[in-house]
Amino acid sequence: MPFSPEQYANVQGHSCLSEMAYVLSAVESQLDKTFVWTPVEQCDPLRLLEVARLNKVLSCLTRNLKYPFAETDPLFAFLDQKRLQTLSLNRRGIDEAAKLSRNLNASGIVHMHFKGPLQQTALYGDPFRKPSGDIDILVAAADRRIATEVIVGAGYEIFDASLAIWWWQFLGELHLKNAKTGLVVDLHHDVQQVGLPRPQNSGGFLERRGSIDAFGDSFDVPSAADRVIIAAISIAKALRSHEPCLSAVIDLRVAMTTLSKSDRLVLEQLSHQSGMEHTLALGLRVVEAVFSTKIPKISKNIYPFSSVSDDQLKQMIVVPWTPDLPWPRSRDFIFELSGRRIFRSGRESLRLVLSEGLRTLLEFEPRKDSPRT
Repeated sequence: MPFSPEQYANVQGHSCLSEMAYVLSAVESQLDKTFVWTPVEQCDPLRLLEVARLNKVLSCLTRNLKYPFAETDPLFAFLDQKRLQTLSLNRRGIDEAAKLSRNLNASGIVHMHFKGPLQQTALYGDPFRKPSGDIDILVAAADRRIATEVIVGAGYEIFDASLAIWWWQFLGELHLKNAKTGLVVDLHHDVQQVGLPRPQNSGGFLERRGSIDAFGDSFDVPSAADRVIIAAISIAKALRSHEPCLSAVIDLRVAMTTLSKSDRLVLEQLSHQSGMEHTLALGLRVVEAVFSTKIPKISKNIYPFSSVSDDQLKQMIVVPWTPDLPWPRSRDFIFELSGRRIFRSGRESLRLVLSEGLRTLLEFEPRKDSPRT
C-alpha cells in the first residue's frame, strides 16, 4: 500500500543523512562479513529507527553493532519488540499462504507466491528479515475470477470494493481481507502497475516458476531470474511514488549476486524478450549508487536517468522526503523505461490517463445538497 504523509511525521524536515549513512553501513555489515566500518556518531535515535523502519531494514540494527547509544537505550527494547512482531506476523502469513495454496490447487488454479516471507526464504534462507502483512499471489488473468471466489470462500472479502474494477484493470491486482485474522491477500494477475512499462508475456512468470519448502509445506515461487526482474520492478514503482525502498534494493543485490551462470543467461534473454531491460538497468544502477559496489551489467549501453547523480539517487531511495531532489516526472519514467520508444511510451501514457479517469469517476459521489439541473 502507498505511504501516507503521517508515515513521515518523525523525519519530515530532516535530511537524515547521518542516519542514512548509519543504516547503509549496518546493512553492508550483514551482506559482507569482511566489511569494517566506524559508526556515525551524530545520529538521532528516533530518526535512525524511522529511517530503518520505513525502509524495512530494522533487522539490520543488531546489538553487536557499535551504536552511539547506551546499552540501556530504549532503542534496543523497541528492536526486540519489532523482531517478535515480525516472527509472529510472518509465521501467520506463511501458514495462511499454505492453506490458500491448498484451496487454489484443489480448484486447479496455477499460482505462485511472490514477495513477503517466502521471497525472503528464497533469497536469504530466512523468512523473518522484514515484516510482511500481505500474502501476494500471482495467477493467470484467465483464472483471476475463480481465484477470487476461492479466496472469498476461505473467509476473505474484497477490500475497497468500489474501486475493484480499477485495481483489476490498471493495477493488475485485487485486495482481499480476512476480517477475523486481519490478514490481507493481494491477488495479482500482473506484476506491474499502470504508469510503468509492463513485462511482455506476464504469463511467463508462472511458466518459469520454481518451488521452495517452508515449515513443512511446498510453495511455488518465482524463478531465480524472475526474482531479479520483480525486485527491479519494485524499485521502479517506489521511485515513481517517492517511497523509501532500501529493502527492495537489497533484494535485487542479493538476487543478482547469487545467480548461477545458467540463470544469468536466462535473465539476459528474459530482460530483452520481456522488454524489461531498462527497468532492470535502473534497478542495477540504484544498487551501485546506494552501496558503491559494482554489479555485473545485463545491458551495458543503458544508463537511465543520467541527469540524476548517484548521490541524489541514493537519497531518493532511502530518504525520499529530502527536499529539492530532482524527481523525474511520471511521463519521464514511462519514456525512459520504455527505452525511449514512442509507440510503447505512448501506449503506457494512454493507460495512465485512462486509469486516472476511471478512478476519478469511481470516487465521484454527487453531493446530496447539490442543486439539480
